[in-house]
This record gives sequence, C-alpha cells and structure tokens, in this order.
Amino acid sequence: MARDAAALPAVVVFGGVTDWLDGAVARRHGRTRLGRDLDTTADLAFLTTAAITAHRAGRLPRHALAALLAHHGIGLGLSLSAVFGRARRPAIRARPWALCCA
Repeated sequence: MARDAAALPAVVVFGGVTDWLDGAVARRHGRTRLGRDLDTTADLAFLTTAAITAHRAGRLPRHALAALLAHHGIGLGLSLSAVFGRARRPAIRARPWALCCA
C-alpha cells in the first residue's frame, strides 16, 4: 500500500466497485450460503485494508487503528469459522476401483 494521499480513495473505490459487482452477480445467479458468508469476510477484509491505508496516510491515529484491527480481527475470525467450521463433508460414496474403471 502506498503512503500517499491518493491510496485511500483508490482503496475505497476499488472495494465499492468489487462489492457492487459481487452483489450484481449474486442477484443474477442466485444467493448461496457460501456467498453470504464470504461476502461478510470480504467486507471485513476491505474495511481492515481501508483502516490500514488511512493510518499510513496519516488520517487515522494508531490507537484507533488498533481498536479497528481488533474489532475486524474478531469479526473475520467469526466469519471464517462460520464458513469453514460448519462445512460438511460432501455426500459422495466411495466405490471400489474395480467398479468405477470397468
């Protein structure tokens, strides 16, 4: 991330555009549980990146950055556990090699 003043607006615009595109794809092709959970994770990652960029640009004090990183870290951990913690194994039955290759 650059330390110049243009980095923060660029990060915010990029995050907004990708979030809008993600929403458009979800509306067109249908929502999924995985998409819902990953959208939350992506939003938290974006906000964390924006906070770090704002701090490096001198627009966010160190204590505020620490509070935001702690808040977002907890949220990111919870959303990742929601995605991967509840994941079920696929319902695929194993077949003997002789039956699948014959």
